[in-house]
Amino acid sequence: MLRKIKAQGLAIRVIILAVIGLIVLVVVIAIFTKESSKTVETLGSCALRGGGCKDDCSPGKIMPGIECEGEDNICCYGSEE
Repeated sequence: MLRKIKAQGLAIRVIILAVIGLIVLVVVIAIFTKESSKTVETLGSCALRGGGCKDDCSPGKIMPGIECEGEDNICCYGSEE
């Protein structure tokens, strides 16, 4: 009988460690996902791509797909700031 109790105790310990490991894994994935989304937003900014947000880009060129703050602002490169 003692052998069965020890075997059951070992299985319970393994299950508890596996559950704790899964919880830690989920927390690490959540932190990584949150931080990587911040990085993507920063790298996609107009200033980091060498441009400037303006309401008119007549002397420069427009960078498509990059949003600027404000309703009428567009991201331009090749224009003086």
